[in-house]
Amino acid sequence: MSVRCLLALASLLLAPAVAAQTGARPLEVLSRTTAPALAKEAPARTPAAFTTAGPDGFGYVATDEAEPGGPVYDFVDIATPDRELASGDDAAVHVLLPVPVRFYGSVETELAFTTNGYLSTDPTDAGADWNNDAPLPATPSHGGGARYYPHHDDLITTVYGAYEAACPRPGTGGPSMGCVIVQWEGGYYGGTGNPPSGAVSFQALLYDGGEIVYQYRTVSQGGAGATVGVQSAPEPFPAPPLYGLAYSANAPGSLGTGRAVRVRSQTLTVDTAADTAPGSGTVAACNDGISDGDCSLRQAIEVANAHADLDAIVFDIPGAGVATIQPTSPLPTLTDAGISIDGYTQPGASPNTLAVGSDAVLRVEIDGTHAGRVINGLTFEGADQAVRGLVLNRFTGIGIRILSDATGAGGDGRGRDGRRRRAQRDLRQRRRGRLHLWRHGRGGRREPHRDRRGRSRRPWEWAQRSGCVRGPGRPGGDGRRRDGRRRRVQRDLRQQRGWHPHRGLRGLGRGGRREPHRNRRGRGRRAREW
Repeated sequence: MSVRCLLALASLLLAPAVAAQTGARPLEVLSRTTAPALAKEAPARTPAAFTTAGPDGFGYVATDEAEPGGPVYDFVDIATPDRELASGDDAAVHVLLPVPVRFYGSVETELAFTTNGYLSTDPTDAGADWNNDAPLPATPSHGGGARYYPHHDDLITTVYGAYEAACPRPGTGGPSMGCVIVQWEGGYYGGTGNPPSGAVSFQALLYDGGEIVYQYRTVSQGGAGATVGVQSAPEPFPAPPLYGLAYSANAPGSLGTGRAVRVRSQTLTVDTAADTAPGSGTVAACNDGISDGDCSLRQAIEVANAHADLDAIVFDIPGAGVATIQPTSPLPTLTDAGISIDGYTQPGASPNTLAVGSDAVLRVEIDGTHAGRVINGLTFEGADQAVRGLVLNRFTGIGIRILSDATGAGGDGRGRDGRRRRAQRDLRQRRRGRLHLWRHGRGGRREPHRDRRGRSRRPWEWAQRSGCVRGPGRPGGDGRRRDGRRRRVQRDLRQQRGWHPHRGLRGLGRGGRREPHRNRRGRGRRAREW
């Protein structure tokens, strides 16, 4: 056998092994469709500026490579004959995905890949929607389902597809995360009987964790007649979709060589009341929009601190009644700017709607019984952070500790540490006559409440009450604790009867000042006053 034949045989034997090592898996085609010929007229374009957009109502945001922390452009070319799925004008292919993808809170196992530059969750979509949808959300002119819009326009393209178990372009979830890669090669519709005009080459990467990345190698029209973004399915059709996010729509210059656009939800969903080990938070678990019990509050905080565009922590913990979270160690400090925690997103919870009183329904409790000694509940030290709708109980430290002036706390279920609740409590006490003066102890620490008689719990901190305290300068005089007239008479009587070791009479000196105790010989302790 010749050397050339041996090399060919070796290449055939090694090819499956190489494919297995790269993790490449073909996409199973369920059906192919081509829409009937349609009368096409030049659509009316509504110009719109492109921008880093979002969030939409679901929490999706879009960022490009020019933004700090934006996606990195790394085009993965999969345009090989064995990966070709559909081609032509207004065509589509129905594909079964090897691994489900998460999109707008749903798990999708099938998608329709169309030659007009969009993907649909509607398995019956024939690819006939040639007029780009704008502005988003918009009811599609043809077909339905939730949609990915990497470059929705009237195109004549060839569509390629593949799945990589370890995506060649790593997402924010790390290099071990898989992705579906869909690539379009072709041009723009040039009119009936005419060849395509211009050229387009772009792709969409759908990661297992729900992240979406669009990349553009060639876009001859620069996005002038295209829509780039995402939108949810119409509910019900043909009503407009509930959510939609457009990175660009009919915006010249918005797309070009080297552009990368990342679309993902900024929402982190806490879907379990269990606590987890520190350092176990992942984007794939908390940013999937699915309540599958794989993201704890600790993990959500860790992911929010590590990613600048993942800021909204919401709750979807299964079960009826109040969901109680019991941390077994201190929760991480919230350090990244813009993080918000909203307990009212838990099913069954609702904020207050009354001007007087409260009808708020709270369904998330953070219980610090097992968190440790002198442990705070939640600590905020970033700018523009917010928290509301939580119940914090049984922490030995502070329930909510705010280290930034730009952080706000709201809701009626906070523990004993909120400014608003302290102010309301002080007002009630002033109206009842229990509190006349607040003092600050050492280090600016707030002193405890006064009792019903106006006395402080600490002897060096006392309040003026109904004229029973006299002294020079300010209420309280030299700060010593003093008693009312009746109690002074009782004390003097006990001293006269021999109870006090310094027996003697007490009298008034000059200016009404009380004299000190006398010793056994009747002399005063102070030489000038006896």
